[in-house]
Amino acid sequence: MSAEPVRRSALDRSCAIACALGVMLRGVEFAFIETGAFSAAVGNLPKLFFVVTSSNLAVFALVPLVIILGISNLQMSSSPQILIRAGSGAASVAMCLKVSVARSAVFALTVVASGLLLVAAKGFWTFSATAAVSFLIVEAVLIALFCICCQLVMLFTWLTCASLPMAICSVAFYGSLDYLASFSPALDHPALYLGWRLTLLEATMPVSVMVCNALRLLAIALILTFASARVASRRDLSLMGGGADVL
Repeated sequence: MSAEPVRRSALDRSCAIACALGVMLRGVEFAFIETGAFSAAVGNLPKLFFVVTSSNLAVFALVPLVIILGISNLQMSSSPQILIRAGSGAASVAMCLKVSVARSAVFALTVVASGLLLVAAKGFWTFSATAAVSFLIVEAVLIALFCICCQLVMLFTWLTCASLPMAICSVAFYGSLDYLASFSPALDHPALYLGWRLTLLEATMPVSVMVCNALRLLAIALILTFASARVASRRDLSLMGGGADVL
C-alpha cells in the first residue's frame, strides 16, 4: 500500500471525529476543572499535563475515542478489495498497522497539544518553548504507541472471533488494565504496567526509563501485529472467496 492511500485511509472521517471530540473534551475540561487542581503541580510540566489528562480521562474518554479510530481497521482487514490488493490476509494486517500508526500519531499530537493549551489557558504556563516541544514530542510518541496497541488488540480480537462487541470489549479491557491494577497495591508496580501507565512522564524521569516504556509498548504492538498476521493468514478471504468476516 503506497503512502498516499495510507494517508487517505489514516486521515479519514473516523480520525477527524476522534480528534474533534478530543478537542471538545478539552473545552469541557476548561469549563469545569477547578484551578485548585493545579496547585500541587505548579512549575512541573508533566504533572500539570496529567492534571488535565488523568488515568480517569484515559479510560473513560480517550480509549473510547481510540475505539472509533480502530473500527475502520476491522473493515479494512476483511474488505475483499483490500485483501485482493494486498494479496493475503497477513499483508492486509500490515496495511492496518500503517494506518493505525498514522491515525495514532495525529490523535496523540491532538491530545498532547490540546492538553498543553489547556494548561496555558488556565494560567499555569511558565515553560520555555524548548521544554514544551520536548515534552510534546516524547509524550505524543508514548500516547501514540498506546493507541496503536489498543487498535491492534481490537484487530486481533476481531480476526480471532469476528465479533465487534468482543473486539470493543477487548480494547476497553486493555485500555483500563493499568487503571484497574492501580486499585491493588500488589499489582500497582511499574514493572507490571502494560498500557496507559507507560505513557506517564515525570520531571525527573531518566531518559532510560522513557525509552524502556516506549520499547515495552512497541514490543506489545509487535507481538499483536505478528499474532494478527498469523490469524489473518489462516483466514485469507481473497483465497476463500471473501465476504465471511465483513462488518
